[in-house]
Order: sequence, then structure tokens, then C-alpha cells
Amino acid sequence: MRVWRAKPPGRSQGHWYTTDHENHKDKVLPSVTGITGILDKPGLVPAAVKLSVEKLAEQFQLSGDDQTVKAAKKHYKEVWGTAAKEGTEAHIIAARMMTGEEYDVPASLPSIVESVDLYRESLGDIEIIGVERLLAHPFLNYAGAADFIYSRNGQVTIDDWKTGSIGYPEQAAQLAGYALAYAQERFPDLVPGEVPPIEARVVRLNKADTPGYTVKVVNLCNAIRMFVAAHELWVTSKQEVWSDV
Repeated sequence: MRVWRAKPPGRSQGHWYTTDHENHKDKVLPSVTGITGILDKPGLVPAAVKLSVEKLAEQFQLSGDDQTVKAAKKHYKEVWGTAAKEGTEAHIIAARMMTGEEYDVPASLPSIVESVDLYRESLGDIEIIGVERLLAHPFLNYAGAADFIYSRNGQVTIDDWKTGSIGYPEQAAQLAGYALAYAQERFPDLVPGEVPPIEARVVRLNKADTPGYTVKVVNLCNAIRMFVAAHELWVTSKQEVWSDV
């Protein structure tokens, strides 16, 4: 199955995909991260920031039009935007190191190259299956890009690279989505409901502090249940839930 990026439908944002699979004809598929994103309530973050800043402004007798107050309300977006940019750059560097391509290292990521080197050395002798590998599930109708898929002594492993904190449930659910999609390709005879013989891990690559990496192994049995539930919630969230009666 060939998978490629597609234009988001309507006013949707994020990554969307299409494939040449017969089940996906005339369909645009949501991404794994788009589906797991339904586990969050993104509107709560700006609301909480707004309330906290306004309370602090009240304590210091500042008006809502004060430039400091306005800047404080936007500060988290600037920090997150910088972190997202650095995370993307770190992913590009890691991917190119794995494939032997040239790369540039920005000053904001002084540790990333050595961190990736240490991580790669820890894997030993492996067969690289895919880097930034596009995957799609033929029946659940979603897609995504798995950072790194490899085989070691016959054991298939999917690693997802992070540069921020790890250990969040949605990260495990994200890897479960990749594992389910790849299992359809690699293990077509797998019994429905059976946990695929795949190891899934989240790997934090240090980007600006002491070079190194941290690994969290996913409990795929539970993470798959979580992803499937999130997928069902995502699908039903796109249906009409209000009655005209």
C-alpha cells in the first residue's frame, strides 16, 4: 500500500493522508496523532492561563490592556512553538543520521547528535525497516508516520523519538496506532484482537543538556485498547449528536 500526505478536508488542521488501497478510495485519512489528540482538551490550557494571568494582574492592579498582561497570556504559545520547532529539527537530524544523509545542527540543539549516536550504538546490529515510515490501516482508516522501525534478532521494534517529557498515556496510544497499522502489513495472518508481535518504545533524545537518551517501553496490550477506544471516539465525534426535535 502506498501512502502519501493529503490536503486537510474542510477546516481541519494537522496531517491527513490518502493511499492507493481500495478501501480508501475517495477518502482522506486522519493521522494517528490527530486521533490520539481527542484524549486531550486543548481549550483548557489557554483558559487556565487566562484565569491565572488575570488573577495575578488583579493582585498587582494591572489592567487587561497592559502590555505585560497581554504578553503573559501569549507566553506559553511562544514557548511551545519554540519547543515544537526544535523537536521537528531534532527529528530531521535523527532521521538523516539513520539514513546517512547530511544534516545541519542549529545552536539550540547542542546535544542532539551525540544523543542520537549513543542511542544508535545501544541498538547494536539491526535491520532498518523504515525511517519516517508512512503507514496506514486498511480497515480502521487512519495513517501516520512512524519515526523508526527496525528488526533485531527477528524482533520488530517501532521507536518514536521525542525531545520533551515522555511517559504520557497518549504517547503509548500513538505507538499502538503505528503498531496496529504495521502489523496489517507485516503479519497479515494475525488473528483479529491478537496483540501483534511488535515492541514499541518512546525514546527521549536529549537535545540541549547532557547527551543521552531515555526509553519507555509500551504495554501494547493496554495501549492498543486505548488507541482503539480513542479511534472510536474520534469517529463518533464527527457524527451529528444534536437533534432538531
